[in-house]
Amino acid sequence: MDLKDDVIGRSPIVEVAQELIPGLRRVGRTWVGSTRGEATPALTVYPHTESWYHYADGVGGDVIDLVSYVRHGAAFRPRDPEQFKASLRWLAERAGVAWVWESACGERALRDRILGLTAQWYHARWMAMPSVLEGPHLRGLEPETLREFWVGLAVGNDLEAHLNREGIGRAQAVEAGVLREDGREVFAGRLVFPTFSGGRVVYLTGRAVADGNGPKYLHLRGPKPVYNDAALRGKGELVLVEGITDCLTLHGWGIPAIALQGTTLPEGLLPAVRGHEPVYVCLDGDAAGQEAALRLAKRLGPRVHMVMLPEGKDVRDLAVEGIGAEGFRKILDGSSTLLHRKLEEAAAAVGADRDRRVEEIMGDMAALPPVALVRYEERAKMLLGLSSSAFNRLLRAAQKERGKSAEPAGARSEPVVVEGTYPVVSPALDYVEDMGMVAVPLLVRDGEGKVTRRPYLITSERQQVPLPEEGLVTIGGRRMVVASAPALLGPSSRWEHESLKAFLAGAVPDPVYCRLQRHWRCRHFLPHDHR
Repeated sequence: MDLKDDVIGRSPIVEVAQELIPGLRRVGRTWVGSTRGEATPALTVYPHTESWYHYADGVGGDVIDLVSYVRHGAAFRPRDPEQFKASLRWLAERAGVAWVWESACGERALRDRILGLTAQWYHARWMAMPSVLEGPHLRGLEPETLREFWVGLAVGNDLEAHLNREGIGRAQAVEAGVLREDGREVFAGRLVFPTFSGGRVVYLTGRAVADGNGPKYLHLRGPKPVYNDAALRGKGELVLVEGITDCLTLHGWGIPAIALQGTTLPEGLLPAVRGHEPVYVCLDGDAAGQEAALRLAKRLGPRVHMVMLPEGKDVRDLAVEGIGAEGFRKILDGSSTLLHRKLEEAAAAVGADRDRRVEEIMGDMAALPPVALVRYEERAKMLLGLSSSAFNRLLRAAQKERGKSAEPAGARSEPVVVEGTYPVVSPALDYVEDMGMVAVPLLVRDGEGKVTRRPYLITSERQQVPLPEEGLVTIGGRRMVVASAPALLGPSSRWEHESLKAFLAGAVPDPVYCRLQRHWRCRHFLPHDHR
């Protein structure tokens, strides 16, 4: 992670804006304030995209640009090298990040600046032509959502002059992908949808305003990122859709969603998506969309929900038809998981095909956490016609087979060196990245009735995680190695079990927690409500 990304990650835009702008106040999902003494607040902060926009001045950007704008006033220029460096340093000092300046914020910083300037310009043009909202391609979308995501309009005859005024030459704009060699605008005559990441514009997508005038969608060169990756920050529900306007529709309804800008999900995002519960795959309702949805669901796992839309429809089509958030929520609630679908297909199969499907299903169920396994067990026994004893025999066999397959071939005879791959902790009281943890002994009874005391990790994220014998554990989606024989809290520091359960449930801290709190607080691990 470079200096800029580290600083931005430690500088939530709302917190910084509250420090810089007196009187900043919350309005719905946004925050508004005045920086020039305006009677009506003109600056809007968008926490979801970690961005801001001043609607009177027609400028905006990420948290670094916000600092520059407030500190430099009328002299502000987006991503001006000197202003950028000074504001980044101010934020680094505020966040406690060591200052190691590398001008090699270089090519990427220049490209980010050009894309940001382009997005701001097109957004200002769109704001000056509100009739565009009445066009068929934005119908059904909330105006506030379009402002939050800087949706714009490329008129097609003025971008180069604007970039020149900001010190950007044609060759640089061509390299960034927004101008052609002859100076024509790449997205001329199109609605433009910026893709944000960490508060900065990293990609642009253009949608033809008039059908039949070239390709329907036009993208910058290079791989397309997912749209609205800010939705991946949480751990709750998540909907995967194909198109940007589908994603914007759901965001306007308060439903977290990302747009794949196609039908595939980059391999690197699989862990982040799997960290959500529940996950809905909601691709277009045509044959191609449903085939792609099935492929994607198989990559994500058996508990993924597959949403069936009316044939030939997408989410925005339903919005235009007036279905609304409540109606779409009913569609989500009525969806079935991939495992449910497999169970129904296996119940209808016969012979060797049925046996193969049942074996695959039991492999899926062997990987389920206990609560989810209980949820599916009765349905599986009913649909597959299995007695409890037969189901348990098949499940144990699948779990045993899964245990074998999880161990790499030759792992015992040829050890694999993983030094540097995982963080190693000895958690009497330890830290990994943004999480503190402590080891406690708990009395447990195993499946055979044997009672023993086993170590568990209690984290500052209020998780209770058993420590496996092999020492490799997953906490909050992160894999780490626990050093052998972790030290346990001494008798004077042990929690009463009732107090420990209350802490895990989010209750007010007890005395033992308060002692740990003093350590965790200085590491910024505690939620704001307990600092």
